[in-house]
Amino acid sequence: MPNLPVYEDGDTDSGNGGSGLQNILAIDRTTLANERTLLAYVRTALQCMVGGVSLLKFFFDQRAAVIMGWVFLLAGAVLMIVGIVLFFRRRSALQQMHGPGTNHLGIQH
Repeated sequence: MPNLPVYEDGDTDSGNGGSGLQNILAIDRTTLANERTLLAYVRTALQCMVGGVSLLKFFFDQRAAVIMGWVFLLAGAVLMIVGIVLFFRRRSALQQMHGPGTNHLGIQH
C-alpha cells in the first residue's frame, strides 16, 4: 500500500469536495463501471444475434422460427447501437465533469 497523506481527521481524503484519493478512486470506479456496462450490452447483443442466426440457419422451413430469427437479429443490432450510444454519452458526461485526458495512473480516458 502506498504512503498516503493523512489529514488532521485521520482520513486520507482532504475533505474539500474536489480532490483526494477517494474522489480519484470514485472517478476510476465510475469509468470502469461504464466500460463493464458497454461490455454487457455487447455480450447481450451478440447473444441475440447468434440466436437469430441459429433460428434462421436450422429452422429455415418454419415460418415462425424465421420471423423470430429476424426479430432476434434486429433486437441484437438495436441493443448494440443503444449500448454504444449510452457508453459515449456517459463517457462524455464524465469528461465534462472531471476533464479529459489521463487519470492519475496515466491511462487515457
